[in-house]
Amino acid sequence: MNAKGILAIACTLLAASGALTAQEPMPVMEAPDRPNIFGGLINSPNSPRLWFNTEYLAWWTQRQSVPVPILSTGNLDVPGTSVLLGNGAPFNSELHHGGRFTIGAALDSEGRFGIEGSYFYLAQRTDSTQITSSGLPGSNVLGYPVAFTNPAGGTTEGLVGVALPGVFSGLTTLSMVTQMQGGELNGLMNLRSTPNCRIDILGGGRYLNLRENLTMQSYAQGLPPAGAFSGGVHEDFATRNQFFGGQLGARFEVTHGRFFVNGTGKVAAGSVNQAVDVFGSLRQTSPTTDQTFAGGVYTQPSNLGRQSRNTFAWMPEVSLNAGMNLCDRVRVFAGYNFMWISNVVRPGDQIDRTLNASQLFGGTLVGTARPAVPFNDTSFWAQGITFGLQVRY
Repeated sequence: MNAKGILAIACTLLAASGALTAQEPMPVMEAPDRPNIFGGLINSPNSPRLWFNTEYLAWWTQRQSVPVPILSTGNLDVPGTSVLLGNGAPFNSELHHGGRFTIGAALDSEGRFGIEGSYFYLAQRTDSTQITSSGLPGSNVLGYPVAFTNPAGGTTEGLVGVALPGVFSGLTTLSMVTQMQGGELNGLMNLRSTPNCRIDILGGGRYLNLRENLTMQSYAQGLPPAGAFSGGVHEDFATRNQFFGGQLGARFEVTHGRFFVNGTGKVAAGSVNQAVDVFGSLRQTSPTTDQTFAGGVYTQPSNLGRQSRNTFAWMPEVSLNAGMNLCDRVRVFAGYNFMWISNVVRPGDQIDRTLNASQLFGGTLVGTARPAVPFNDTSFWAQGITFGLQVRY
């Protein structure tokens, strides 16, 4: 091959090389979202790294009642007697206001695992009713219906008077206070996460504190000619239920554009410490005396003080919310919440109207120790609507 041929081949190779270098570089293909071990997508829009909820609660609680008659117009075994308080009539049915605060965070970069803590409260609410009698002719008799113990056994119906026409006027006030709060701390694990759906399971610890107080106060004022006489009875039954337990649950969320629906179901099981505190006093005054005695009528030395016990309880809860994303980091929602616990003590159930009269006015107990603390327990629910705001990062 001569020199001209070699030069032609070299020019051809250089031209081909220049054409190759002038081509556009190969585009870099983005890797698709990596499925997690459960088949979902890890990095989806509904998988925040950090979230904070604040909610307003408008809830109703299960109404309290006093199963036994506690105020009447006479002896219960006398025809025509009316029961004015107690006897199973429900009480305190008003709305409770409160709040709930939740904070959570993902524990890994892919959002598989997380942790979340929550606290809620229902503000203290007091409901009361008052019954009066003027003591004038034709007015009602008012009194505490009691079953007096007999030395030979059995009981006899009687009445501890509050108002008696022509002798003294009187009034009785019954008040009920309810307050509830609780918290939980849960670990979260994602089962499935896609751009439009997320399913998590949760497990952790749960706490609930339900405190209630029933107060019954009566005041009697003598009418002429015994107008200088007066008397008062104060009785207080307070209960506290503290639940500690472990819980398991699951939650889901489905999104469509800016809108979403989510729900949570969980069940806790554990121990509830039930405590009953009983306090009472009776005061009598006249021109020459002013005496106060431990115990009123349904409260006597035989049941005064605190008694407590531990028992097992279940506590399920469900919630369902619907809301809208205002922007990438802020969303609003409204929903419904239902909570139930299987075993609690409530103050109205702890009143024993059987009375050993030997304890009255500071006397020494002789015979059967009544009234007692029956420790009757029951279930309890709270339910209502929520309005919330969530901030996500």
